[in-house]
Amino acid sequence: YAIELFDFRYCDKQQRKQLPEEETVQALQDFSNDGTRSSTADYHWSEVAKLLIHQYPMRSTDVFNIALLRVANEHWYLDDYNSAYKLILSIIDSDPEKYWQIMRNHLKIADKSQLGSEGLMGPLPLFPMDAVFEWVAEDPETRAYELTKAVPKTLGRDKAGAWARELLNRYGDQENVRSGLLAHFWSGGWRGSLSDRYRSL
Repeated sequence: YAIELFDFRYCDKQQRKQLPEEETVQALQDFSNDGTRSSTADYHWSEVAKLLIHQYPMRSTDVFNIALLRVANEHWYLDDYNSAYKLILSIIDSDPEKYWQIMRNHLKIADKSQLGSEGLMGPLPLFPMDAVFEWVAEDPETRAYELTKAVPKTLGRDKAGAWARELLNRYGDQENVRSGLLAHFWSGGWRGSLSDRYRSL
């Protein structure tokens, strides 16, 4: 991959060099369009993207768009095993409102299979809650259900639990929301007793 060459040539932590701006963006884009999955190449992509943003801060939006396209093409899943995930989260955290608007544009064309906690809506809790629910209100029957796949799996009184509680408060009368949340909360595995599992929700 060309992206690996960029990493080796420019991103050495002992002696970083100035990246060629346009060529680097193109290399990031080319890798994003490539359907091959490689955790090593993902790491190289992340290192190059981080240095690009450090040297050219205005390119954060380009990196974010490129990353989301790779997720939308199902070449990446947004979880802790993905090298680019922390970078994507840091970009969102720098301006949640701005990047929610960009995310909305991707959601317009996304297939439903690309949503969910490991898809495009993986970073959901970082976005402004009011803005997200405004988006849901435009098509509540469909979007409220899609949100059930992405909210944090907790009903706690903290910020994370607020998402599921607000979703139930607004759209709990929809059967697909109730069943969708139940399926989401019980997906995956856990350790310990069933009673401990209930208490953790």
